[in-house]
Amino acid sequence: MSKSLKNFTTIREALDRGDWTPRKLRILFLLGQWHDGIEITKEIVSQSSSWEEKISNFFINAKDILTSNDTTSIPSSNANGAAAPSYLATELSKAETEVYEALCDSFDTPRVMRIISSLITEFNSTAQASLQKSDTFAIAKWITKMVNIFGLNGDASPTSSDIGWSGVDIPEEAKLSIHAVSAFRDDLRIAARDSKPDIPLQILSSLLKKHTPPASSTDSNISKNRYFNVYTNFHETIHNIVKPHFDGRTPIPASDILAAADTLRNVTLPALDIYLEDRESGPALVRPLTSEQRAALESKARDQEAKREKKAAVAKEREEKARKELEKGRQAPLEMFKTAEWSGWDAEGIPTKDKEGKEVTKSSRKRLVKEWERQKGLHEKWKKAQSAVGEGTVELPVRTKEPETS
Repeated sequence: MSKSLKNFTTIREALDRGDWTPRKLRILFLLGQWHDGIEITKEIVSQSSSWEEKISNFFINAKDILTSNDTTSIPSSNANGAAAPSYLATELSKAETEVYEALCDSFDTPRVMRIISSLITEFNSTAQASLQKSDTFAIAKWITKMVNIFGLNGDASPTSSDIGWSGVDIPEEAKLSIHAVSAFRDDLRIAARDSKPDIPLQILSSLLKKHTPPASSTDSNISKNRYFNVYTNFHETIHNIVKPHFDGRTPIPASDILAAADTLRNVTLPALDIYLEDRESGPALVRPLTSEQRAALESKARDQEAKREKKAAVAKEREEKARKELEKGRQAPLEMFKTAEWSGWDAEGIPTKDKEGKEVTKSSRKRLVKEWERQKGLHEKWKKAQSAVGEGTVELPVRTKEPETS
């Protein structure tokens, strides 16, 4: 970089412009040796973002495990009866030793970053049922200490009792309403999966009652809280889906409920920088929306819009084709051969003589009859379409049934 080439940017300028956050810059520098220069390439920027994303995901998952009510596995014992260290406890001890050696070796931060990343990989590879809360806490506590030492968590102290870094929790004022609407959505998805293709009215009525948002609150601002509004609006959306079926005569499609649940996850909450991460078992994980998740959602939305546009174009083309086909029937079969090409016709308008007065041959008549019969069929369809919309003054295109999609 050079000021003379006008491609020189100070750290302060990069931060002020919003190109970088303090954390992202520090991670970038930690990935390089302190005594070497670092070239900011797309590869190193991607590496930096991936490392940050991996740490954030770990903290989110670790905090979820630590706050859950699930029972954890019982540590095994060795031959002396004492609790044997678990695999993750051994990996943590190994990581602590390696980090100490790396920092003593000319402050080798790139190696430290790799060690932390590898430890998280081992954690992520461990089966959920085998995870012990004590191991989760110990690893999360140590990684929190390390990121705090490196200044990746603002002014947080290495001795802080907190777990994680900033940005892995949704806003405090959002937690009550968002966790409530997430629990409602979880129950709806379970009901939809268990009752496909239709959900019994009794089940949905029970869930609507169970998850009814409070009508009022001691907090005078709660009704204006945008997070609370998400809860009430989603509840109203489900109520409106169920309402037409209150008489019990028609089924409630599970697909309608699942579509509303997807809209909440993919559209409504991301607008508030919140995401619900669905899991195969257990409730959805409530978490802040990352830039990568936002990009993925936007890409998915673009793909879906492209599919809708393509489907609409196909339908329009099919409709236009049907309209043109219908228009062919405007002419009555009695009049279709009344041209200079022929000089004689029977009672139905089928030619009997050509323009020179010669009798039409049998083969020609056979062909003409086929054409006449085809036009008769088209004309009948055209008259039926006209009579369906009035005295033949309004012409509507015919819509054909669209092919089913899987």
